[in-house]
Amino acid sequence: MMPHDLLATVTPAFISNIFEFFFLTEAGYISLLVIVCAAVFYFISWMDRRREKCWRRVGESRGLRYDDSGSYPKLGGTINGVTVVAEVIRVQKNYAVRVTARPSTTLPEGLFIRPEGLFQKVGKALGGEDIQVGDLQLDKRYIFQGQDPIKTRELIKHPAVKDALLSLQKHTDSMRVEQGVVYLREPEQGRSEARLTRYIDQIVAIAAAFDKAASDLAKPDTPPALPPEALASNSGEPGDWW
Repeated sequence: MMPHDLLATVTPAFISNIFEFFFLTEAGYISLLVIVCAAVFYFISWMDRRREKCWRRVGESRGLRYDDSGSYPKLGGTINGVTVVAEVIRVQKNYAVRVTARPSTTLPEGLFIRPEGLFQKVGKALGGEDIQVGDLQLDKRYIFQGQDPIKTRELIKHPAVKDALLSLQKHTDSMRVEQGVVYLREPEQGRSEARLTRYIDQIVAIAAAFDKAASDLAKPDTPPALPPEALASNSGEPGDWW
């Protein structure tokens, strides 16, 4: 008898015995349950190890420390003077990646920024309390609130802040500025190195733009230079000042 003929006669009986053991006996049920649980546990462990490697690589590329003290990945440190924390959190029964960046400067009191969604558009149409900064691109994309409208407008209309906000708006609508920090929360488990890197870079860009704007706005206005003829006619005598 050829091997394939033997296999043809043995295989049906073997399969039948396996089926009867796993599905028609108590020991089979228990064995099958153990095998399935072990496979699931191994798969989850493999995915967690893969995610940890992903976060460690991102941390190394951005100069952030990997914190393995908790149950989920976490990165922390500073980038361009901005304090950054990236972590996986539980939101009820789901997971999310949260990136928080704290600018080195103090933001205007009560500053709150969020992308404008459908409900915000309705609220704005009904006379909701938000600050119009006077820039159509920003006003139609974001909700701005704050206790000092003048300082809020000055900060938001700064070119660095405007560019950062418009760039971020193309990629996500989960960014918020609240209580002096910039943060983003995306509903995922943080297994993509590219997305995690982008989240960190975008939030840091917003915070760094706030720092640059605050620094520029704090500089005193430079008085206009005197024309050469005025300098030449000024001999230093009090009578020449008039």
